Amino acid sequence: MLAFDRRAFTYEEAAIVQAKMATHLASFIPQGSFFHACYEFGCGTGLLTNQLLHRSTIENMLLNDQSPQMLHIVEQKLQAYRGDSLHQVKFVADSAENLSHPRDSFDLIASSATLQWIASPFTFLQQTLDSLRPQGILLLATFGEKNLYELRSLTQRGLFYPTLEEFKDFFSSKQYTLLHAEEELIPLFFPTIKSLFCHLQHTGVNSFPSTPEAPLPLRPQELKALATSYQALFSSPEGLSLTYHPIYLVVVKNDVPLSPEETNS
Repeated sequence: MLAFDRRAFTYEEAAIVQAKMATHLASFIPQGSFFHACYEFGCGTGLLTNQLLHRSTIENMLLNDQSPQMLHIVEQKLQAYRGDSLHQVKFVADSAENLSHPRDSFDLIASSATLQWIASPFTFLQQTLDSLRPQGILLLATFGEKNLYELRSLTQRGLFYPTLEEFKDFFSSKQYTLLHAEEELIPLFFPTIKSLFCHLQHTGVNSFPSTPEAPLPLRPQELKALATSYQALFSSPEGLSLTYHPIYLVVVKNDVPLSPEETNS
């Protein structure tokens, strides 16, 4: 949380890929759509929030992020927006994993560039989708297994990224209809390794997970060796590459009758 609080005011300038993801994800909603209640988890500084409000009218919106500073930025944006596409909004500063919602609370759940930070993404999704109404929509953008693969290959560190096929399997039950699933690779290029790391830091990514095999922090000589290897392996005429791997999913929750166990609970 502290990393994202510190980078709240530099995030949008550096979050080039995240902004593209938010715009593309929101494009799957028809212009002029109406939603009674929307829940966006991990809203950050409001990149997706802004896109949703430009495409739809939302009667009630719950915006969540673990960074209070980022939520404050979103609140300021909405106060300045003064549009008619949002009637009521509530802000919750906490990890989305700590939140619970009544069944059938929302007809839209949306999130972009957040799920990768959650330790058990499919368990979290199942719990969160319990609050989606039948015929409600899930708009989800996250990252795939090739995300930041240059750094992962050199450091043996990184977050857990489910594959597109794993997402398809998860949404293959009769409870859901997967309307759209796609992935893409977006390379960014940097003139130096320092500028590459500054880019990551400005989006709140200060380090990679520590493991027994690869403990953190890196010592100065390790950082120097990393820069040398990166330059040797991932340099091109355009600069040093850093690859992002967005995944986009649009899901409808089906009106499936409850099982006897659920009915009696």
